[in-house]
Amino acid sequence: MARVGGTFVQSSENPATHRKSQESGRFAWVRPDRLWWQYDRPEAKIFVWTPERMEFYVEADCIVYYESQPQVRLQAHPLLAFVRDCDFSGLAMELRQFEAKPDETRWVFEAPPTAETDPRVPWSRVVIQWRPRALELVVETTDWLRQRVEYRLRTDVRVWAEADRNDVWHVQFPSTCERVPLSELEQ
Repeated sequence: MARVGGTFVQSSENPATHRKSQESGRFAWVRPDRLWWQYDRPEAKIFVWTPERMEFYVEADCIVYYESQPQVRLQAHPLLAFVRDCDFSGLAMELRQFEAKPDETRWVFEAPPTAETDPRVPWSRVVIQWRPRALELVVETTDWLRQRVEYRLRTDVRVWAEADRNDVWHVQFPSTCERVPLSELEQ
C-alpha cells in the first residue's frame, strides 16, 4: 500500500504494576516517510513524522517532544523502520513462527537472549497479524520487562480523506508550548 488511513486502538499492560490502559484515535500513513498518529481518547495527543520533523504533542501538558534528526531516530527505532519499509529485517529479531491462512497471516519474532542489552532491540517479542478481509493489522510488542502493547489498526477511507484534506503532516502546535528534545527523555 502506498497510503492508508484509519482508526487504531492501543492497549497497554504492565505486569509489574498491574496497570492496563487503552487509547484510541486515527492515523494516516504515506509510504515511506509520513505518519500522522492522533490520539483522541482518553486525551488528545498527536505524533507527526515526516522527513523534516518528528514531533509528539501532548495537549494537556502543552509540551511538544521533538527529534531534531528524524532519520537518526528512525534508524534506532525498529518499529518505525518497519512502518517505513514494510521490511521485517529492521527488527533485528528472529522469525520464530509464520502462519498463513486465508483470513490471517501471522509472524512471531523473538529476540535472541543476548539481545537484552542491545539498545537496537527494545522488545523481546513482536507479533504481527494481518487480516485482509477485515483490513486490520495488529502489532503486539513485549519488552524485556514483559510490558505488552498492542496496536490494532483498521483502515477507513473517511479518515484518509480527512487527513489528506486537512494536510495533517504540516499541522502546527501552539508556539506557547514547551519544546523538549526526545534525547532529554533518554538520559
